[in-house]
Amino acid sequence: MEINYDDELTNLLDDYKDVMEETVGKIPNDEYNHTLQNLLDDYKDVMEETVGKIPNDEYNHTLQGANTKPIFIKPRPIPYALKPKVEEELERLEKLGIIEQVVHSQWGT
Repeated sequence: MEINYDDELTNLLDDYKDVMEETVGKIPNDEYNHTLQNLLDDYKDVMEETVGKIPNDEYNHTLQGANTKPIFIKPRPIPYALKPKVEEELERLEKLGIIEQVVHSQWGT
């Protein structure tokens, strides 16, 4: 089964817009809360509070232009006072599987 995430998000935004048009400027009531909860339930896979992954292990990106060459630029320096927080966030993202450390890359900017 293939999921088209663009269609899912478009449907979610359309439904959310409908709910908001009916309720903007009005005091939220039980009907509003019920409608909003139904919307969240209908799109619970999109509205999860956890980080998800698109189901596939590898993606190939084609760069336009026959003469495209890899570019690697040294990263900007991080202020000393922010280094612990940056390292902590990188570790958190790595534990969640969002990023992974690599030894070498031809591309990096």
